[in-house]
Amino acid sequence: MIETEQFVGIDGAKLGWVAVFASRYDFVDAKCIFVNNLVDLTKTISPTAKIVIDIPIGLEINQPQRECDKLGRQFLGSRRSTLFSPPCRDAIEENSFESANITNKRKVGIGLSKQSWFLRNKIIEARSAISCGLLLNEGHPECSFAAVNGSPILSNKKTVKGILKRLKCLSEIGFDSEQIVSDLPEHKGFKIDDYLDAAILCWTASRVSVGKHFTF
Repeated sequence: MIETEQFVGIDGAKLGWVAVFASRYDFVDAKCIFVNNLVDLTKTISPTAKIVIDIPIGLEINQPQRECDKLGRQFLGSRRSTLFSPPCRDAIEENSFESANITNKRKVGIGLSKQSWFLRNKIIEARSAISCGLLLNEGHPECSFAAVNGSPILSNKKTVKGILKRLKCLSEIGFDSEQIVSDLPEHKGFKIDDYLDAAILCWTASRVSVGKHFTF
């Protein structure tokens, strides 16, 4: 267990989670790991680490949209579609999309997108990890990249232009992406955009550590 101050960014991947962590503000010692379960991170990171994760944490009960999501969309402008509303808390407890959709409509007046429903298991896992002691803060990678870039990045993160632009942003703030992922084994559950999002949230976590972050 590493006991020094750490900044950790986490993004959900197909078969688990991608985490980028560092203990220096220049990110020269940044590392990237893949874990199947969030609680596995407790074996690697400091218990006092500043962690920012791309998963909804606080869920509204009687409101159709979280205030942070509405303000985040305003910040992202034309890229607002990258920030969608998660299910309400009661809908998360349902076991099927159909039941969750009905519950969400009944509780907050709007239905669910399939994309929102697919976050269910990750949301539940994050809630469980918090109960186990992981101090998670919610973040949104596109908002963080917009902060670094000076404006929202218009190209999708899965396109060549979008990938290169985000890698350039990471390089400008100190990440050596090639070195960071050099020791990461090939894994079918790991994609480039998972790394991009985890890395930028690592930067955000470092800003949380010194009070330079902004919130919605």
